[in-house]
Amino acid sequence: PRWLTTLLAWAQLLVGMFALGLLWLSLFRGFAQRAMHTLRVRPGLSFGIGAAVLLGGPLAIALVFVIGALLGGAWLGLFGMSLYAMAVALCFPLVAAAVGLTLTRRAPIGVANVWWPFLGALVVLTILLQMPVVGPLVGLACVTFGLGAIAVTLLPTLRFTHAPTVESAPLPSTPAAPARSAA
Repeated sequence: PRWLTTLLAWAQLLVGMFALGLLWLSLFRGFAQRAMHTLRVRPGLSFGIGAAVLLGGPLAIALVFVIGALLGGAWLGLFGMSLYAMAVALCFPLVAAAVGLTLTRRAPIGVANVWWPFLGALVVLTILLQMPVVGPLVGLACVTFGLGAIAVTLLPTLRFTHAPTVESAPLPSTPAAPARSAA
């Protein structure tokens, strides 16, 4: 029956997203908490940056791939594509955890405080994703907000430092050599 297929698809999505969220929240706890904080405190910035990354990311990756194919570095485009796909997949657990924590008004102090609100919000999110008209809109919103929060959180950690500059000291003045007499 169709309802059973829909129920199984929902359960698979829920279990997969929950496992991804558990892994992400456990392995990258500090980054996850900073991204959730960014999403909760600065949602407008997250949405704006997320829209730019959502639209500009694939274009930049395609450009890197084409230039790399011409110059011998096409693998950089493939690597960028895989990073982009992982970031998009992380958007759903990120948004679910941030929404769950916001609704329960709990600060992410430890991982144990995140699980139940995360699971509850993920259940609601995955149910909404299964709806015909609402699902794509909720999915697009999750990806946009999530990509923005990930980008806003990630950018300050990328420190583009230059090689240290060595200031040259002025050369010591050497006394002029006495002129030789031609005698």
